[in-house]
Amino acid sequence: MGNIIGSNMDTWAINQIKLRQRLLGANPRDSRVLSWINNRTAWIRTSSPVEVSEDKSKELTGTPGFAGRQLAKEFVLFNGTVGLRENTPGQPELGFNPIQKSGVTNNNTIINNFAYGFGGNEPQGIVPMPGIESLNITTYSRGALRKAELKLKVHNKYQFGIIDSLYMKPGYTILIEWGNTIYYTGTTENPQPKTPDFNTKAFRNFFSKKGTTQETLLSDIRDDRQITEGNYDGFYGSITNFSWTYNIDGSYDITISAISIGDVIESLNINRVLIEDKPQPVTKTSEKSTNTSNLITLTGQTANGQTFSRSFSVAEAKKYVEYWTQIENLSTGEGSGGVVSQKVKDSGGPKTLTPPPNRVEAEERIITALLDDKDRSDFNKFLYESVYNYIVNNINKNGQEVLTSSNSPTKNKIKTFASSLEGELNYASDGKDIVGISTKVALNTTNFQGEVVGNTTRSSRNFPFIYIKLGSLLKYIEKKLLIVTDNSSTSPNEPLIKFDLTPENYCFTFPLQYSLNPNVCVIPFSVAESNDTEIKRNLNIKEAFYSIEASYWENILGTSFKNENSKYVGNLYDIHVNIHYIASLLKSCTTNNSLPLLRFLETLMNGIQSSLGSLNKFTVSYEHDTNRIKIYDDIPLDKDFLAKLNPPIKDTPESVATFNILGYSRAGNILEGSFIQNVNLTTTISSQLASMISIGAQAQTPSDITNATGFMKFNKGLKDSIIPTKVSVVAAQQQVKDNPEKSMAKFYTKLKAKGGIINNLYLQGITPTSEMIDSQQTNAAIIFRSLTSQFSIDEDIPTQSFIPFNLSLQMDGFSGAKIYEKFTINSEILPPGYPAVLNFVIKGLTHNISGEGWITNIESLTLAR
Repeated sequence: MGNIIGSNMDTWAINQIKLRQRLLGANPRDSRVLSWINNRTAWIRTSSPVEVSEDKSKELTGTPGFAGRQLAKEFVLFNGTVGLRENTPGQPELGFNPIQKSGVTNNNTIINNFAYGFGGNEPQGIVPMPGIESLNITTYSRGALRKAELKLKVHNKYQFGIIDSLYMKPGYTILIEWGNTIYYTGTTENPQPKTPDFNTKAFRNFFSKKGTTQETLLSDIRDDRQITEGNYDGFYGSITNFSWTYNIDGSYDITISAISIGDVIESLNINRVLIEDKPQPVTKTSEKSTNTSNLITLTGQTANGQTFSRSFSVAEAKKYVEYWTQIENLSTGEGSGGVVSQKVKDSGGPKTLTPPPNRVEAEERIITALLDDKDRSDFNKFLYESVYNYIVNNINKNGQEVLTSSNSPTKNKIKTFASSLEGELNYASDGKDIVGISTKVALNTTNFQGEVVGNTTRSSRNFPFIYIKLGSLLKYIEKKLLIVTDNSSTSPNEPLIKFDLTPENYCFTFPLQYSLNPNVCVIPFSVAESNDTEIKRNLNIKEAFYSIEASYWENILGTSFKNENSKYVGNLYDIHVNIHYIASLLKSCTTNNSLPLLRFLETLMNGIQSSLGSLNKFTVSYEHDTNRIKIYDDIPLDKDFLAKLNPPIKDTPESVATFNILGYSRAGNILEGSFIQNVNLTTTISSQLASMISIGAQAQTPSDITNATGFMKFNKGLKDSIIPTKVSVVAAQQQVKDNPEKSMAKFYTKLKAKGGIINNLYLQGITPTSEMIDSQQTNAAIIFRSLTSQFSIDEDIPTQSFIPFNLSLQMDGFSGAKIYEKFTINSEILPPGYPAVLNFVIKGLTHNISGEGWITNIESLTLAR
């Protein structure tokens, strides 16, 4: 599994491509190969899971004997219509013997074994049995959805009634299978001709008395796809719609639409709103009665003549000389001197009025969705009770002071607490499913006139930095919020759809990447040695960016985000996401008390993408083959890292599927044919991409405008002599004074300076203001683009997503290709330079099966190598 874009096809799929091309190029050809070339027809079979009651059976067939699954077994749409008989009675999992219809009926029964008269002979008389005319399978949204369109021909109303009950009920599931009737497996040295085994694993389990699950069916389809080396495929999904037309000859043309189970991610509601809102307790504010008429206001002067006032109770005011000289004397007319001194002394004095003490501005309470909506839904309660409260209580009691960075001369520490989630919600093995950080708040000290006279810090009372790992969050959603099967199912309480939570989920990163908005997410990171001293000494600034000065927050977040095999690969699900941000999304993405899963996930990942400098290109998708929701990063991964995986992903000719598109092609002494029927290469360039291409078409230098390194490689060896390079106005002005590398270093040094997020939050643990985050986010993103462009050039690291070249291939039926797998073509039709810099990645698959055979269409995007 995993989310790797540009993975290789399975070995068996590559073998099948080579085998077909070798057989088509064979000279001479034996009779079996000639038969395969000239008779490549296809088969289709459709099965229904519907059980009918005895009354419904009698209504449809005239007898109650087809109740339960029996009617579905007698009405399998395959080569017309077939009935099933168990090879071993009582053990359907061992396979069936299909009873093929033939001959003409001699009675008026609705269910019989005749090809003509099946479904009765009224009112049109004897008519043919119903059957499938064609099937179309299409993928949408880069494979997130798989849709089926099945066309049937039905010849009377009795046939129609049964078809309607079994195959035309929206929401009910359906199993559709298809394949080639003659095919080859084996090796190019020892090809083996094959005919289909129609007792497929999915078909047997579909009708098994023990029952089955959608997970099992999808696994069965994958297994038979591999056994046949891509000459079989299947679809399991839900019926969504149907239409039918009545023809003048009394027949019906029926179209049935179905969609893979993954369509639920578009509408699945994960916001379990409580049925009854809890009444909010009415809290009466206890107000102390303050009688201002009992307060005495005294007036004094500072040494520099500034007037000030302070208010006291009468008893306290009498301790001050000013009380007796300013107030008591006015009312009694008493003189000053010894009388006043004695009165002050008798009252507990003497005191002289002084200015009010300096005040520390009060920290305002943060009103957040997490606190305000803590009882709104199960999701909100989980964030508040299981994460927020747990962390806050433990950080005060059990929190530890840890160093914020390595190699820090100031030894800055921050108080933190981390924990695993319990039981089935535990995702991380490092004990850091959830992490809380107690930051400090910078506060101003003001005098009695409101002037700022100093500043101080104190611990934050709001705990704005509490995080949960992305993988832990998705695991909670899967286990607690998604739709599950009921207790009557073969596998009770099983989610109808799951997340791919395997460790092989990666994203692009680089050592200097950090979260520009810790209110959204955080990752451990490093800072480079670039500083003012190096700039002034005019050192090799480019090399300075490869030298690490210190690592930040590894003691707090752990190092699981960093991949040990490549500094340019991160472990996606180990990103820590701020629970306050999650809670805000629960509120902003909810409409009419409904929180669609897909909308929530897309908004969540967009926020994370922006916080990480917009270098990543996250997309939420669904893989129908495994029934898993996946999160992809469109930025390709480090090629050296991919080569170390098990199995390795390489760009070698042996590892990458190569389609011969030329008819006959010679590879050394071997002649190969082609099963490609049509080829089309087009470009679709938006205005934004046109700008990127314009930048990438310049000299091979990084740009701070956009990351166009893919086009740099595509245009390697070329240069626009009139406009060699395009950069922003700021960069252009800076380059008047400095070379590009030195200019980049100056910008980066500013990010590390005091007053920025790196210094204030990540080093000293001081809560950043929103103004600080906003002011640095754009500048840091520009630096990130420039740095990654430089790394891409220096170390051949891919940092750009898809290039808008779309290669379409139409071929003989083949199910060995999957969305996001890469392939190549023989390069004879491509201009020089294309093959060396381009890879094709599958974005769409279409299968059309009809009387003319099985045709597969592949749509692809292009990645720069």
